[in-house]
Amino acid sequence: TTAVASAAPELLEWAPLVGVVLGITLPETDQTRSLAPEFRRARAHAAVQTLLERLLHGASAVLVEDAHWLDEASGALLAGVAASAPAQGWAMLVTRRPADSANLAPEHGTVLTLGPLAPEDLQHLTATALGELPGHVRTQLVERSGGNPLFLLELLTAARRGTDAESLPDTLEALVAARIDALQPGERSLVRHAAVFGHRFTTAQLATLTGAAEESVVHDLARLDAVVVAEQGGYRFVHALVRDAAYAALPYRQRRVLHRQAGELIERQGRADLVEWADLLSLHFEQARDHQKTWHYAGIAAARARVQWAPADACTLYRRALSAARALGISDAELASTYEELGDCAELAGRYVEAADAYREARARVRKDPARAAELCRKEGWVRERSGRYSAALRWYRRGANALGDRDDGSLVRTQLVLAEGAARLRQGRYRQAVPLLRAAVQGAQLHEDEATLAHAYYLLDWAYTDLGSDEALHYRELSLPIYRRLGNLAREGVVVSNLGIDAYFEGRWAEAVELYEQGRVASNRAGDVVQAATAANNIGEVYSDQGRLDAAEAMFRDALATWQRAPFPVGIWLATSNLGRAAARDGRFAEAADLFAKAREGFGVIGADGYVVETQSREVELHVLAGRSAAAEERATETHERVRRIGGLGHLSVMLLRLRGYAAAQRGDRSLADQLLHEALAAADGSGQLYERALTLEALGRILDGADAEAHRSAAAALFQRLDVVRTPQFPLPARDGGIEL
Repeated sequence: TTAVASAAPELLEWAPLVGVVLGITLPETDQTRSLAPEFRRARAHAAVQTLLERLLHGASAVLVEDAHWLDEASGALLAGVAASAPAQGWAMLVTRRPADSANLAPEHGTVLTLGPLAPEDLQHLTATALGELPGHVRTQLVERSGGNPLFLLELLTAARRGTDAESLPDTLEALVAARIDALQPGERSLVRHAAVFGHRFTTAQLATLTGAAEESVVHDLARLDAVVVAEQGGYRFVHALVRDAAYAALPYRQRRVLHRQAGELIERQGRADLVEWADLLSLHFEQARDHQKTWHYAGIAAARARVQWAPADACTLYRRALSAARALGISDAELASTYEELGDCAELAGRYVEAADAYREARARVRKDPARAAELCRKEGWVRERSGRYSAALRWYRRGANALGDRDDGSLVRTQLVLAEGAARLRQGRYRQAVPLLRAAVQGAQLHEDEATLAHAYYLLDWAYTDLGSDEALHYRELSLPIYRRLGNLAREGVVVSNLGIDAYFEGRWAEAVELYEQGRVASNRAGDVVQAATAANNIGEVYSDQGRLDAAEAMFRDALATWQRAPFPVGIWLATSNLGRAAARDGRFAEAADLFAKAREGFGVIGADGYVVETQSREVELHVLAGRSAAAEERATETHERVRRIGGLGHLSVMLLRLRGYAAAQRGDRSLADQLLHEALAAADGSGQLYERALTLEALGRILDGADAEAHRSAAAALFQRLDVVRTPQFPLPARDGGIEL
């Protein structure tokens, strides 16, 4: 606490989360108590990231060795730090075994695969390690090692002990096993017993397992410095290969006996509170083939892993429990619950295929319970949505409704399935299809007096009607906020307040919009929902971009992008990418903008987010006009306008496209057509209350018209820009009256 207060005092309210990362239990604060459980891990990662930024001043090198030993929660934290390292000026070097998973490496990092050492380096190593050896022996050992320095050192050790080079094993594993076999019988047995505990162990544990006095164990271990080394709190094997070789030599029957004894020893030592040891106990009893205790402890350990934000570790433990359950005759109800919990953890870990498989196993055990089956279908749909497969998600939501049948037409589960389908349609940008579903969800939620579902439906309807340009949005706008505040749901409060900011943005109340976005960001951060907090930051960046504060806008977009990449959150990643493209285009960096737009459009297309694809295409039209490419702009605008018409809604894009087509016509010298298109855009902007588009269109008319009309349009545009606090507008080139270029 003292260290946090010194380096980053604003993190004191999150100190308990940093404590969990360090294995320290601290009293909860008001802020950590208000965190939604699903966001604790993300909030902890953000706190640790901030703390590291304060502790590492300037350019720094961060080394993480033997990363294959990290548990899932620590690996996820490291991956997050690695993702943001370049922006902080940190060079990260992570070493791990090549055969292990690569989820710890920075996404855009460089993988260095270590090959054999060069012969001259190996010769130098033989000359400096463990004294001199005859030249021909050194040459033999260098050739035998195959360039592996660890193998060479083991060969040197054996040779120094008098073993003939010709008789040495051909593999490192065999050489390590031979070293253990060469120990005295008592020493060999001691090492193999120690291997049952894993890489680390204590003398008290080993004494209990072997039945020897602890003083005798300490004395014997002191002679085994080539196999084990002392460290604070106990001993560890000098290398994982040594432990593995010792363990592999144990007969299977003896392993089972020793694992049972080790588990029972931990049970006795743990006494009242065995939760901390549950994962290790489940492993020992699994190896001992004690299915009942494996089921018991694996379930406890999985629940603990969930609390400690390690969903991938929880998945491993749930699978261990389910494997043991096959021999126990566990009821279908219990198995279904465990499979569902496995699915929930897999979804949190981003393992969507595994989650879907677990939900399928759960459904197979609840066939006689339509409500449970329907709820599991809803979860199967959600994991498809999480991976951007909206069409597949919609099929699962409908399948869930079918599972309920007509006899259960008014159930809350059906309401939640309808809400899920409406939300998926909304995220696809298919607003007209979403509205009737969301309205039906409101009726169902009111019938069941389910405030959480009702509030969710309200704010989704506000979103849908706002993007459709309908006054109906006013009816739903603030209905959800008091409900979420009454429920104490900070996560949802943050979302709703940010949505109110979106409404204020489109209505030209930009100062209020920024204030609401910031309130939403604060609420989301308090709830631990850093993804939603990044959404609020992105929205603030959009206001700055339209105001012409491009440096501030890009900073917000990059901050949001970094958070969404760590999450990962595909829709957000491509939204920030598109926004960065727009800022680059408005700043005159056309090639950079084109590349960013192409990436965003492709990303949105992969996840089926049609509305965002069209929005990005509209921004590409703006890019062409800014670059003076009027023909390309007209072609792209015509294609995009047709897609806007097919989707429905997206009124703000229709206005924007008309304005850009007007500029493109003016760039080609057709000021009559430009006048017509811009007046159409002005009428559309007036009809939808879009002040910013109205101001940009008035500015365009002021540039292409002559006389008093032009002056009146310029004056009206200036007044609106002042109201919106716009300091710079996009610079569209137009041909001057004398044939030059007017900038």
